[in-house]
Amino acid sequence: MWLVDEHKLLDRGEWRPPHQREAAIARFTPSEWAAEYVESRTLAPSISSRYLNESAGIAPR
Repeated sequence: MWLVDEHKLLDRGEWRPPHQREAAIARFTPSEWAAEYVESRTLAPSISSRYLNESAGIAPR
């Protein structure tokens, strides 16, 4: 499964070394991640607001 995921990243031109990915993940709160996710996709308005509202109640690790 891991190797398949790595190949998907390569195919999309999104592959980064693991330490860079971990650093990028660590800097986002759940709300920030949800906002970026919603902006980067075409979602129905109800889905967008649901993601944003539900992520607001999640505490970062």
